Amino acid sequence: MAATSVDVPTNLPPPQQQHPQQQQARDSGEARQNSSEEWLLLRIGSLPRNSLGWFRCGVGFYNKKDYTKAIECFEKAVEMDPMNYNAFQIMARACIAVNRKDDAIAALKQSVMLDNPSDWQLLIELTSNKE
Repeated sequence: MAATSVDVPTNLPPPQQQHPQQQQARDSGEARQNSSEEWLLLRIGSLPRNSLGWFRCGVGFYNKKDYTKAIECFEKAVEMDPMNYNAFQIMARACIAVNRKDDAIAALKQSVMLDNPSDWQLLIELTSNKE
């Protein structure tokens, strides 16, 4: 059987451009991965575009017990949607896990101001020693 030649098209589009933050994260070295954005860009190659995406990333980091990255994601979620009391609620728990009690109280206060009744108990318990 004779070998056939294959024509390679010369009009192929250029390789997909990397997101500038993705390239910056790669340049800073995979071992560093200090921020949630760096981690997401290095591991996934993309960042969430809306509050729900950042919230779900925060939950993922929270479940992995990477509370610092979770807090960053929840902060981005509430920046995009200040009415997202769920993000404030879980952000408070992540803050508690890393001994950021004042930040936890602030997040819980924001959550209850948004009419989330489930955070009243924890807010009272955290503030009981502040009197």
